[in-house]
Amino acid sequence: MTLFDLCEETLLKYFWRVADECRVPVVLYNMPANTGIDLSVPLITKLAKHPNIAGLKDSGADVGKMAQVVHTTKGLGFQVLSGSAGLLLPALVVGCVGGINGFANTNGAELCQLISLFKEGKLEEAGELQRKIMHPNALITRIWNVPATKAVMDAGGQLYGGPCREPLAPVTKEQLKTLIEAFVKEGFLPKPK
Repeated sequence: MTLFDLCEETLLKYFWRVADECRVPVVLYNMPANTGIDLSVPLITKLAKHPNIAGLKDSGADVGKMAQVVHTTKGLGFQVLSGSAGLLLPALVVGCVGGINGFANTNGAELCQLISLFKEGKLEEAGELQRKIMHPNALITRIWNVPATKAVMDAGGQLYGGPCREPLAPVTKEQLKTLIEAFVKEGFLPKPK
């Protein structure tokens, strides 16, 4: 047995026990950039057979892997969700049912619109919207993260982002300017007065 096999077996036992003891359905979260562990397709497929594991949020940025998971868990009632708004349309194309995305904090309506366009077979329009989402999404998820999300929420005037909890610091004036420009350019925020 290899070290990889031991790690997989340990993870399988751990997640299985959590799902056994949890009173609500469990959604697995694969985020290798933060955890250093990329849940494998065989491991996810085994876990999908647990009656209390409802699905997977995959933030691993591998659409091919998402497609494999959709395929290997078909018929199990297991839902695969994109963890990135930047990959939402490609994820839908390979069979994911939706997403759990940080971009929804600022622009949930646009993500719902993208899903609707996909379901209506309007792939060209969905692709155009997906491309518009790319840069603003990267700014608030990969580059400046929570402080940027809060700043954009506040800038829109309809949502409350509020201050960041320490140790996070708010975005700088220059970062805020870049954020607003990116969201205005794509039509996600009105032009400032």
